[in-house]
Amino acid sequence: MRKSIKDRLARSGGISKRMSRCILRTILPYRTKPLKVQGGVSYDYEKVSEAVARQRRAGATCPGEESMRSMWVVLACVGVASSVRGDLVTLASGVRVEASVMGLQRDIVTVLDASGTETQYKMAKVQKIEFTGGKPVTAYLKGKKEGVSGVPIALEKGTLTLKEAGGQKRQVPLMYLERATITGVAKPFEVISNNGQTVDLKRLVVPGKITVVDFFAEWCGPCRAMGPLIEGLVKEDTDVAVRKVDIVRWDTPVCQQYGIRSVPNVRVFDRAGNQVGNATCSFDEVKRLIEKAKQ
Repeated sequence: MRKSIKDRLARSGGISKRMSRCILRTILPYRTKPLKVQGGVSYDYEKVSEAVARQRRAGATCPGEESMRSMWVVLACVGVASSVRGDLVTLASGVRVEASVMGLQRDIVTVLDASGTETQYKMAKVQKIEFTGGKPVTAYLKGKKEGVSGVPIALEKGTLTLKEAGGQKRQVPLMYLERATITGVAKPFEVISNNGQTVDLKRLVVPGKITVVDFFAEWCGPCRAMGPLIEGLVKEDTDVAVRKVDIVRWDTPVCQQYGIRSVPNVRVFDRAGNQVGNATCSFDEVKRLIEKAKQ
């Protein structure tokens, strides 16, 4: 492991082997354990930063090192350290998965990794979840219309612990949990094709983001023309999420549910899930509504 990382450092940006050895001496003591971590070895960013600071106070420097910032740029480039960390899901097998938790159900946890891949784990195989993003969650309990809101801290031993607005902690047993959604954590783009059956827009809308819902049909020429433009919105703006709903035919339940008489039928929702303006088939109007939703 040591030689592999050192060689990668030495090949990155003309870093000398001497400097690589110095960096290794700093980071290796803070390699997290166990090493069985999805996505490779991870390092404790804060502890490495403290170690470098201690070395500097003692007058120690790495040969050729100009600044701590340059050192972290090197580490980030070769993938052995990062200042951005996701939630940490520890499985019963000992595997630790670093990803953003999208949602929770009584028996399922859904996560989204850095590549945008969605994965589900059975809750029975999850030992513990440590939430690090600080993003609010709304937990809906069985038989209750109103959700419980707060910042998730951890999920362990069948209990979700939240920090409410007043600072007090609240524990939600999973046995009473219907679902929980994390604000702003979701796939940026998704196609919903369920043979034209009804859909719940409240579940499609992504809390904390501007959501564009595009009702379309594969046989529709104008839909095919607008499709790439709608899909491109998520690349242009990280605040935007796109959900495309295939109506399949005119007589399907989803058309009757939302009174769809023409496609494309595009609707824009603000961060709170409220529709902004009316449905439109104009891409220019879609962009205007997105800007209005941000206000």
